[in-house]
Amino acid sequence: MSRKLLGTCIMAFMLAVDMSAYALEKVNGVYQIGTAEDFAEFAALVNGGEKRANAILTADIDLGT
Repeated sequence: MSRKLLGTCIMAFMLAVDMSAYALEKVNGVYQIGTAEDFAEFAALVNGGEKRANAILTADIDLGT
């Protein structure tokens, strides 16, 4: 019984972390990309199948070398 409860707690924690980690903002149907993290999230969204997503860069992004 305690393993089932532990599994449920872990799953709830993972869902909470996953939802709070999502920082990509959508304004009027357009994703706002202002950081490298936003860019990575948008790329994951598109690579995950969201082919009609629109985005705009709101800042210069330095991806390093």
